[in-house]
Amino acid sequence: MSETRVKQKECPFLRPMMTSHLGAFPIGVYCRLPSGRVRVPSRDELARFCIAGQHHNCPAYCRARYWEIDVPTRT
Repeated sequence: MSETRVKQKECPFLRPMMTSHLGAFPIGVYCRLPSGRVRVPSRDELARFCIAGQHHNCPAYCRARYWEIDVPTRT
């Protein structure tokens, strides 16, 4: 499978860990949510949601999309 097809299946919030922080997190990736929050998925979540093309079922992804789309911002 080409790298482009794999990238399309991955969660859009998934980011690679910087090499200077690899010792702090066990799996080498994290979620940067639109709100700016950082979340580190478990290995199970990573395999089940993040890289398997099922990120739309991830609770963190659903929550982020809810806040991004359905909740109006106050001005």
